[in-house]
Amino acid sequence: MAKDLIELGRDKMTAAASTRISFPDGQKNLRRLQVLLTPHSGLYAHASFLFTLIIPPQYPFQPPNVRCHTPCLHPNINWRTGKVYLHLLKAEWKPVLR
Repeated sequence: MAKDLIELGRDKMTAAASTRISFPDGQKNLRRLQVLLTPHSGLYAHASFLFTLIIPPQYPFQPPNVRCHTPCLHPNINWRTGKVYLHLLKAEWKPVLR
């Protein structure tokens, strides 16, 4: 998990979006992180979306729990709870051990 956190901990700006990663609980809980995603183009251009990822102790054998805190209409996000529904985060999850 440390390798993944180092990669995620860097703020990134790509052609598609800006991404900012933070750890709201600081050093005491590195299994809970927030991602602020701001797309540069498309339907959601220049809007910012805040996601929380909770990484279970069984990671990478179990996927993270992902929620969107920004109200939005998207087919993969429950508009009431913010829960993100992707096959990649459920049935298709496969651990990658490097």
